[in-house]
Formats: sequence, C-alpha cells, structure tokens
Amino acid sequence: NFQTPAQEQIDLLLQNTGYEKVRLEGNKIYLPAQMKLDLGAVGKGIVCDKIGEYLQSQSAVEAAIITVGGSVITFGEKPDGSAWNVAIVHPREDNSYLGTVTLKGNYYVATSGDYERYVEWEGKRYHHILNPVTGYPADSGVCSVTIVSESGLLSDALSTACFVLGVDEGMALAEEYGAQALFVTEDLEIVMTEGMKELFVPIKEK
Repeated sequence: NFQTPAQEQIDLLLQNTGYEKVRLEGNKIYLPAQMKLDLGAVGKGIVCDKIGEYLQSQSAVEAAIITVGGSVITFGEKPDGSAWNVAIVHPREDNSYLGTVTLKGNYYVATSGDYERYVEWEGKRYHHILNPVTGYPADSGVCSVTIVSESGLLSDALSTACFVLGVDEGMALAEEYGAQALFVTEDLEIVMTEGMKELFVPIKEK
C-alpha cells in the first residue's frame, strides 16, 4: 500500500521544517505549534559520548569496543597491542563488507546509509534520510557515509549531514570538523578523506 505523498502535502510540511524556527531562551526550547524535534540523527552519538565518559571514569577498564545501534566506540588498546577492526557494511550486498576501519585508542564510528530502512517503488528507492530542503529522501549520489571522530555526537551528526550533502560538500564539511569520512557512491565507488585512507583496509586486501 505504499504511496508517495503529493507535492502539496510536502510543501505544507516544509513550512514547519528547519532549525531556524527553533528558539532557545535559557534552558527552554520554543517551537512552532505544528513542529517537533527529531533527534534521530544525533541520539546514538550522544549516548556513545556518555558511554565514553563512563569508560574513562572506570580505572579497571583498560580496553573495550561497544556498539550502540550500529554506532561503534573503541576505547583503549587490545592487550596484544593490535588495532580494533570496525567493519563497514556493503550497502548493496547482504551479509557482506567493504572492508574495515582499523583504530587504536578512543574513537567513535558512525555510518548513515540508504540500505536498512527503505522501500522500493516503481524502480526508485525511498529511504529514511530526508533532505530538509526538498522534503524527499536525500538524492546526493551516495548510498553510504562512514565517519570516524573523537566525538560520538559529531560522528553521528556528520554521517547524516554528509549523506545529504554528497561527496564534494560532505567531504569539505567533514574536514572542517577534523573528522575522517568514507563515502560510497551509487556506482559503488569509494571516496575517502586523506586520513581515512590510512585507516581503511578493503576486504580484498585482507
């Protein structure tokens, strides 16, 4: 029973979309009557930061790797000194991976993609990551973005934002915040920041 909304419906909803309409006064948030805040793009990242703070407060914890709904925290180093290996899912092949990100120390890894929550309709994929300008699923030429950062909030937020922006603008945004990014285009080409090239190991090389 899938049906795309009419353009008129989307245009109406866009009238109550945008961070510019959110007003902060002290510790209070004010929104237009028909508007709600959705923290889906940053919620897991915030939780990851809280977990990271907790791990640092526990002197008995020397190393750990934790996943929170797909977002990953690496903490400390393995006893044998080897790196943590965080797999990056292949966005078009089930139960398959593109490769791994190898990390030593405290990092946060987040991925946004069009391959888990979507529906195919008349040859087009409608996924859950929306472009706030158009009101439609983001159509930026990428199907997956992975971010590595020293902040859970930042990695989560950037993976979504960079997915919406696409390779060129997304790459510039990631670099502006000192994060490493890996983009997978719709043609399955992998594009990375210079720092990510030092971290990523393609599956064929393993």
